[in-house]
Amino acid sequence: LPELPLPLLTDLGVDNNRLESLGPLGFLPSLERLSANHNRIASLGAPLAASPLLHTLQLAFNLLGPAEAERAVPVFPRLRKLQLNDNPAASDLMEAYRPWALGLAPHLDELDNEAVEEPDRCRALASRLAGDPWLPHTLRAAASSSSAAPAKASEGAS
Repeated sequence: LPELPLPLLTDLGVDNNRLESLGPLGFLPSLERLSANHNRIASLGAPLAASPLLHTLQLAFNLLGPAEAERAVPVFPRLRKLQLNDNPAASDLMEAYRPWALGLAPHLDELDNEAVEEPDRCRALASRLAGDPWLPHTLRAAASSSSAAPAKASEGAS
């Protein structure tokens, strides 16, 4: 698909069109739902779309591998529903697929038509934070600033 100069477009459905690639779709500031199920999509343009309101992304029954799927998902902070089932990404990763997908987008409410439970979300967030190279520095800085505050308060009381 070419870039789409449609700033008021909220829903884009291109299911069952034998598409082999998707995007970049351009600046679609009002886009909330993108459905491209049942195609032959093996590659995604980067960025897929500039759509800050996108909350539903359906890319099931395509040819997306883990690398392509990984490029698409994290760029949408409001994403709540994601469908990647029946793609090589899901079959290649097998049991690791769901934790992998939630690691990309722990804020999801629904993955492949199944609700995301809070324990799964917490595990995904913990796993994501464990891989964050800045986390030890962030925790150390937070701990030192919180321990310094009570010490200063007790000095002022003397």
